[in-house]
Order: sequence, then structure tokens, then C-alpha cells
Amino acid sequence: MKKLSILCLIMALIVATCSFSAVVFAAEGTTQQSTNPGIFKNSKGITLTASTDGFYYTNDAEFTYVDNSGSATATKYYSAVVTKEQAKTLTGAEVAALANKVENGIATFTKENNAGTYIAFTNQTADGNYTKTKVVCYDTVAPVIDNAKLTEWLTSDANDHEWYKATIPASKDLALPTEWLKNATILSEATALTDTADANNSSLLTVKVLYCNPNSYFHSSEKWDEADNDVSATTYGVWHFRYVIVDKAGNESVQSDAITRTVVHPGTNPQIELTSTQLKVQTTGIKAGTTYTIPTPTVTAVGTSASYTYQITKLVGEDYVVIYDSETGKITEGYEDFVTTAGSLVPGKNEVAGKDEDGKAVYLYKVVYNAKDNYGYTNTLTLNVLTTQPDAEMSAFDVWETVLIVIASLAAVGIVVLLFVKPKDKAEEAGRKHYGDDNQ
Repeated sequence: MKKLSILCLIMALIVATCSFSAVVFAAEGTTQQSTNPGIFKNSKGITLTASTDGFYYTNDAEFTYVDNSGSATATKYYSAVVTKEQAKTLTGAEVAALANKVENGIATFTKENNAGTYIAFTNQTADGNYTKTKVVCYDTVAPVIDNAKLTEWLTSDANDHEWYKATIPASKDLALPTEWLKNATILSEATALTDTADANNSSLLTVKVLYCNPNSYFHSSEKWDEADNDVSATTYGVWHFRYVIVDKAGNESVQSDAITRTVVHPGTNPQIELTSTQLKVQTTGIKAGTTYTIPTPTVTAVGTSASYTYQITKLVGEDYVVIYDSETGKITEGYEDFVTTAGSLVPGKNEVAGKDEDGKAVYLYKVVYNAKDNYGYTNTLTLNVLTTQPDAEMSAFDVWETVLIVIASLAAVGIVVLLFVKPKDKAEEAGRKHYGDDNQ
């Protein structure tokens, strides 16, 4: 196989109004065609690879076409600048009819006839056949991102995603949304534009991401790292992202104005915990009619802090209704007798928990804790409050009866004490003691 370098192109100004639409290359219509076309190499010697639409894209003004006609030695080499529509269907013979014969493997294009960006190539072999037509799209125009419209798309709930405004769980493969690439009003890229001219073929585009983790200063361009669309984001805190869109020719556009800001969170909800002593209210309960101070829980969150509020709910009929909300500090109208201004619970004296048909306690009051961390993740915990029979109250008669009983008891105790205490001996009279006449 004879290999010839037949083309070295130095392309200058590309007319912006030219049609750069990416099209699917149609198969040759002639039977007089070899199946072994040539290959393309850029100025660095790197072989170009055909894209999914069959075209070879490059932004390198200098590339070489190398004959690959196999056993059939090529005798003539043709290339021609063609339109997009021609590139779809031109056979090798038709390319030859449009082009000048390429002598010694070198093709020359002037600025005037280089207005098109699609260049078709074919070889004619000694047996009269043509190699399969191959088309190179020379493109130096980068994609254009409409940052205002991209931001609008990212912040819109209508697009079935929550990227820009919501928190995102930490992930080793955090993928940015890319559905917007298909929207030709957000991204302008001529070589990816479909025939309908209202959408892009996203398979002809590559997405990269520039990002700053929470430990970097995003205002400094040196702190931006680069990754494929999947980013390993496992550090908790504020991350900054920017899209980089690359077309098949290698031109890229960096999202400039709309820096995507979001918060990466470990993906776990804050935890609410009560001690075993605090939980006893669910089993041993409190006496109905007594004041119950709502216990303070322990609230923790991974990588951040969290706060909590609580609501006191009361069983009314078959439903629990909120009678107090600590967040607002308001007591629901009509329930002022059951909650203090400090937010403590005061069950009615006759509000004793009953039991259901299964013998389980029917709680008349519940405390619902609501925790929220600084990333917006939430959690709830319900504490059941068991109300038990209050202590019996004593009437005035009962009180006097009790007092008299106590007095009588004390008197009885005094009598018993007197009975067992030995009287003190009578003191001897003062002066001389008389013992009879014999003692005078």
C-alpha cells in the first residue's frame, strides 16, 4: 500500500454565518468505490477519530490525509470544500468532479473557496474505483453558553431537579445535571445543532467540571480543579462548580457568570435523643393535673450544628391537634388552661390515659420534636406523655378529722410515756433527823 501525505491545510478566518451543522454521513451511492478510505492526522501526528455522526472534527488548521486504499494503488487524490447538504450524500465520483486533482498529495485552498468548513476527501484507484468519501469538519468556533438562561434553568423547579437551590448528599460520584445541553437557546454550538435547528445533539458534546471544594478560595482561578462530569465531593460544606463544554473539534467554553453554588451534606438527618429518665414519662407517667416541663433533647448533626423546636399535641376525638408551638410561642386558642406561657404541659385533673381494646395505653398528649441542621436536613421524634390518676384530694371535714386523730394520737403517746416513767423519790427534810428518846 502506497502511503502519501497529500494535504496540509492552514485555515484562516472562518465565516461565522456558515452552516456548521453536524450531519450523519450517508453511505456512497456508487458501486465503483473502494472500502478502504484514508486516515487523517493532525499537526501533532495524532490520528483523528470519526465521531458518532461519521465526521472527523478538528480545530487544527494543519492536518494530513494519508491514503489507505489497500491493494488497489491510488492514482488520483481529490478533495473539495462542500456544503453541509452535499456532505451528506456526495459519492467519490461527485467529490472528484467538484475538486481539482491533488498533485503529489498536497492540496491548496485559498481564503475565497474556504468559506465552507466541511471538506470531503476521496481517492481514485488504478481500477477506476473511488475510496469511500470521508468528511472533515474544520471548526474553530467554541460553544457559547447563555449564562443567564443556564442559571434560570438550574434554579427552576420545573426542570425536575434540585441542583442549584437544594442541598446535595455527599458522593464519590457527584454528577451535575446536563439535560440543558440539548437546549439550543441555552447552548449555541453549530456542529452539534440538529437538522431541526432547535436542539443540540448532546452526544457531540463533552462536559467537564471546574470546582472548588470548601477548603479552597473560589475567587482565585488557581484554586479551581477539573474533573469529568462526575466529581468526588465528600467534604462537607459549600462547593462551587462551573461547566466546561467541549465540542468535537476540541473548542471549549467555560461557564463564566453563573457560578453554580450548592452545599454538599453527608446525607444524614440530625439525630434527636432523650435520656432513659426523660423517656420514663411514657411508662410511669405524670399525675393528671400536675405541671410537666417538656424535657430538653440532645440534638446532633454530622458536619454541622442543628436546632430543634417542639409542639404539644392533644388527642381531640380521634386526631391529635397542636395546642402549643415552641417556634412561635403561641398557645392555640381554647387550650390556654392546658399549657403555661413558658410552654409546659398542664393536663386536666380528670385527664387520665385509658387503654384500647388491646390493653395498650391511649396517650392523651404527645410532644413532637422537630430538628433541623444548617443544611436543611430534618428529623422528628415523638414523646408520648402518660397521664395517671391524681392523688385524692381531702375535704375540710377530712382535714379536721385528720388533725383530731393526730392530736389524740399524740395524747395517747404522752399517757403511755407517763405510765412507764418512774417517779422521783421525795427529798429528805432539811435539819436533824429524830430517831426516838434513846437517841436524845
